[in-house]
Parts: sequence; C-alpha cells; structure tokens
Amino acid sequence: HCNAVEMVKKVLAEHEYDEIIACGPEVMLFFLLKYLNEIGMKCQFSLERYMKCGAGVCGACMCDEHRVCKDGPVFTGEQINKMKDFGTGRRDASGTFVSYR
Repeated sequence: HCNAVEMVKKVLAEHEYDEIIACGPEVMLFFLLKYLNEIGMKCQFSLERYMKCGAGVCGACMCDEHRVCKDGPVFTGEQINKMKDFGTGRRDASGTFVSYR
C-alpha cells in the first residue's frame, strides 16, 4: 500500500503522460504538485474549498485572489504555483482560517 503521490510515481515510472489531472484533499495536491514540479510534468487540479455562496461574493473559498467557486475550481499547475495560500490551510464553515501546520 502507498499514498496517492507514491502511486503517481509508480504509474509514471511505467507509463508516459502529457499531463496529470487530479482532485482531492489540498494537502495531497500540495505534495503532488511539488513532485510534478520536480519532474516538469504539467497538471490541472480541481481545488476543494468551502463554498458558501457559489457565486464569488462571500470570499469563503478564496485562494489568494482567486475565487475557487467562480474562477475555478480547476486551475493549472502554473496558476497554483503562484498561489501563496495553496497548501497552507483552509477556511472552516465560519470562514476562519485553519492552518495545516
């Protein structure tokens, strides 16, 4: 058994792909992006953020200046690499930032 990032490493060792598309917990995506950056692989991730209004008004789903509900939820690796908030924490139902560290 292994985690998702280790599984991607095993699959990429046996098969060739142009791009990886993934969704899941942000912590997992953070480490997957780190690995994909190391090997120069393009990717797109569907980000999971708490979305209260779904219209980009409340700001609960913000990742830097991006409203995940309105501007996403799918972002390229290039976009995510520029997001300072990505992989650092999340907002709970009240809108309070909860750090992963």
